[in-house]
Amino acid sequence: MKWSHIDPKIDHGRNFLIRNLCNHHEQICPYSLEMGGDVFFAIRGKRFDGNAFVEEVIRRGARAIVSEEPSKKFFPNELIWHQVSDVAAAWTEAQRRFNGNPDKNLKIYAVTGTAGKTTVAYAIQQILGNSCGRLTTIDSQWKDRTFPSPMTTADARQSFANFREMLSDGCDTVAVELSSHGLCEKRLFAIPIEAAIFTNLSHEHLDYHSSMEEYFDAKIRLFDGRNGSVSNCIVTNGDDTFGRRLLKLLKEKNISAAAVGTSHRCQWRLLSCKNLREGSIIRFCHGSKCHEFFTKLIGDFQGMNLLQAIAATAHAVDLDLALSRLEQLHPVPGRMQRIVPDFGGEIFIDFAHKPAALECVLRSLRRRRKCVIHTLFGCGGERDREKRPMMAAIAERYSDFSIVCEDNSRNEPREKIFAEIIGGFRRNNFSCIPDRQRAIHWAVHALKKHRGMLLIAGKGHETIHETVQGKSFLSDCVAVEENLKNLRIHVPAQSKDTLSLPPKKKMPIHGFSKILILGRGITGQAVRKFCENQNYRWKICCDDDGSADISIGDIDLLVHSPGAINSPILQRAKNLGIPCIGDLDFAQKFYANPTVAITGTNGKTSTVHMLCHCLGKLSIPAIGTGNIGLPTIELVDTLAGNSRLWNVCEVSSFQAKNLKVFRPDYAIWTTFSPNHLDMHGDYFSYFLAKRNLLNLAKKKIFLSAGVAEQFKEFSIPLPSNCEVVSGITGAHSCEAESGGKLQFQHQINNFSLVERLLEEIAPWEVHPGRLLRDFAFPPHRLHLYRTIGNVSFWNDSKATNAAAVRAAVSSIRLKCDQLLWITGGRSKGEDVNDFASIVAGVAGTIAMGEMGWHIFSHFKGKKIHFFSKDDELRQRLRKEIESGDGTKKAVLFSPGFASFDRFKNYAERGNWFEREICDRL
Repeated sequence: MKWSHIDPKIDHGRNFLIRNLCNHHEQICPYSLEMGGDVFFAIRGKRFDGNAFVEEVIRRGARAIVSEEPSKKFFPNELIWHQVSDVAAAWTEAQRRFNGNPDKNLKIYAVTGTAGKTTVAYAIQQILGNSCGRLTTIDSQWKDRTFPSPMTTADARQSFANFREMLSDGCDTVAVELSSHGLCEKRLFAIPIEAAIFTNLSHEHLDYHSSMEEYFDAKIRLFDGRNGSVSNCIVTNGDDTFGRRLLKLLKEKNISAAAVGTSHRCQWRLLSCKNLREGSIIRFCHGSKCHEFFTKLIGDFQGMNLLQAIAATAHAVDLDLALSRLEQLHPVPGRMQRIVPDFGGEIFIDFAHKPAALECVLRSLRRRRKCVIHTLFGCGGERDREKRPMMAAIAERYSDFSIVCEDNSRNEPREKIFAEIIGGFRRNNFSCIPDRQRAIHWAVHALKKHRGMLLIAGKGHETIHETVQGKSFLSDCVAVEENLKNLRIHVPAQSKDTLSLPPKKKMPIHGFSKILILGRGITGQAVRKFCENQNYRWKICCDDDGSADISIGDIDLLVHSPGAINSPILQRAKNLGIPCIGDLDFAQKFYANPTVAITGTNGKTSTVHMLCHCLGKLSIPAIGTGNIGLPTIELVDTLAGNSRLWNVCEVSSFQAKNLKVFRPDYAIWTTFSPNHLDMHGDYFSYFLAKRNLLNLAKKKIFLSAGVAEQFKEFSIPLPSNCEVVSGITGAHSCEAESGGKLQFQHQINNFSLVERLLEEIAPWEVHPGRLLRDFAFPPHRLHLYRTIGNVSFWNDSKATNAAAVRAAVSSIRLKCDQLLWITGGRSKGEDVNDFASIVAGVAGTIAMGEMGWHIFSHFKGKKIHFFSKDDELRQRLRKEIESGDGTKKAVLFSPGFASFDRFKNYAERGNWFEREICDRL
């Protein structure tokens, strides 16, 4: 490049080869005819004026000087003095030409604003693909090349050199961050802008700008033409006060712009951003269509950042392709960077070093989950002092405790910085630990105790720490990992919580010399096995009729299974003063795991399975237990060995009635209707047995709306820690999101309780239904077994009462023209009139067993057939389904009683229906 490229009017004889363009006096080297000469640009900055170094650069051998001032009289004849009206713009233009005008062949997406610039730039690069580079606060990256960035917007020398390298490596687009400093100093003046994005504006850089108005004026240079060009695609923040002002200013200048925000007036409308454990689900509308996508980024504010990137690239990339690419976007280093230690809790490292950014992050964490939040932060020295007390007030408002420490104090006394920060606190909920590494050490140890969330704010990706002693290495991320290693805690590679069961170990002896186990069923056998493993002395008995002759005078403890609550032996032991506890009370003597207890007339098992499945999808280790299936005592060794393992426990009314020790963290009550009246005596006693569980819940209780109505009916006040969950109203949406899993209203009602609980116990918000995409309901709940012609066969053999059958009938009637119901079995004390609405609502009823005979005898004149043999039932069923004109029919096997007389459990009778009835038709 020759001098004539800068000054076309130069005499031919004075033209020379430019060796280097310089804006610092120490960069100048002596001129030589062979190598050419250096040109010095005397740029006037905030701190230094290049004109003050003119004599020095002349002494060093500069060939030409570019300045806004007139020529000096003392300079040598061979030196060229070139006066310009704007030396900063001339410097940028010279760098452009020196590097071959690379920006002319690049589509440049420029992002400015106080917060969110880096994330938006990363997102734009991800959307545009491998041919797009980025120049951001964190790094400069394109293809397989990555370099650290010294500042948000590099000097024109470095920026245009990067543009040149990008072109040579095959890039055609680039996403750049443009700071207010860069705009004021015209570091990228007159570059052609493909799209310009304004993220937001808040208190920052007032050490550089005299006021917020001056700061705003610097930002809008990118949009109003003062930076040398106006983009055809402008995107701004419609929720931000300054973003709306920008829209108004552009409208006055007849410059079109698109707004992104939550308002109906925004062209790109953000509907919601729901936090999952490993990312977020973002929903938005554009035009008449709504869209949603998953991102690995965490934080409510990420919805705005990503939607701005989508809007800026919409003219270049198909929307569906853009959304699919954003799902692969990795979290930006130092921007809500999440670390999950094995002891629980979450650590977030974020660059938030200004009031608005800190507030945005903390508000997002507050909505993430209800837990203790500690915030570690500081303020930089020799920078904006006004924000220091503001940062303290924000940390105090949204945190439970704050740790103030050093953050690049530079040459300013850190005691002065701390004093100005502490002045913003109003309560004594903070500590000042000057050394940042020691502060992080303290904060990580505190997190191990409260297992909440720790935010380490201010430095983010930065690894250089500036103090009066100079620069040193300090990375928040490295400091956290070193502290976790010192605690001998493994940090999973991808922050995934994996369940590794510890080897079984002997439980401590609790002073029991001899234990009597009452009940030989699943629970009784589980207690027996546990006692054997712990070397307790034990004996087991079954007291079905109260005639067992067994000596109980020498036992220390009686443990009974759920079905033995009315046993005469149990009553005799209580009269003798012998401690008597149920299986759940006995189990909790040996573990203190987080527990969810689920009770209800119907829906307990399905809700247990759904909750365990969702927790598993969110990487929270959980095991479902209950009296039907795996008793809790069976897992005591595992539970005691893993304090993070949740026990999701199904609790029957028999267990709930006599609980004393068992204290669940949360309780769910799904439904309530007449059941087990042969055991409890009456409806109210059955209700009180269930309610006893609620009295023991330590944190919160969730009831369905139907259960809440029962409290009103019995004139019993709801517990103070109780919340009524009315159910998901968007049933069709939930059904679609779950991949067809939630077909029926009772399933949706159960899942609404699960969803609400997850919002409490999981450190993130949960997207409804989506967690159930690969969920399978427990067997023998209402499901379609097979279809023959126009007839569908439904198996609901687990239905144990009239309310469960009524729900099944209501659901299947929506799917057919005629419904045939098969019922029967033994009675559990139900009023036969409870089945009246069911009999009236079906096309025909086939009855079997004791309860079937009651129904057949009671509803005379109705279309009911009673059979005691399988072949008779099959013949009648065949006749029923073959009649008619091809209408859509369904057969529902939903007994509504405890068990068939000839079967041990619901699984056997369900298999009987499928094998002996359906398969042999």
